[in-house]
Amino acid sequence: MKTILIVSASRRMKSKASPAREMYEGPLFRMVKRFCEAKGYDYAVVSPKHCLVLPDELVEPHSDVNLADEKVFGRLQEKVLSRLKEILPRYDRVIIVAGTRYRELLKPVWDDRFTYIKASGYGDMVRKVKELI
Repeated sequence: MKTILIVSASRRMKSKASPAREMYEGPLFRMVKRFCEAKGYDYAVVSPKHCLVLPDELVEPHSDVNLADEKVFGRLQEKVLSRLKEILPRYDRVIIVAGTRYRELLKPVWDDRFTYIKASGYGDMVRKVKELI
């Protein structure tokens, strides 16, 4: 079964352009990356600035984007879905490691391949991913 994890970008990141796998430095991102590498799973990063990026793609550092702004959300959703439609046919299972607002981005393409890690906040999600490793 071919699996991909989609993880949200972390706020903590390098200060210069880097491949996505090196850019994000938050604990949740690092754990997901380690888990995927250990299991041989692919992963992608959903970023409010860069849309949906694969680990080897070069990204620039960025500041927070307000996903509560419906115009910003709509533009990001359009870009994320366009990119996701390109890569989804390769996968039998899609695991989302991201908060509610990021999961809402994916709703239009969500099907029976999708699942997510249920958590009651960032700290709980970090703990649950850590348990998987």
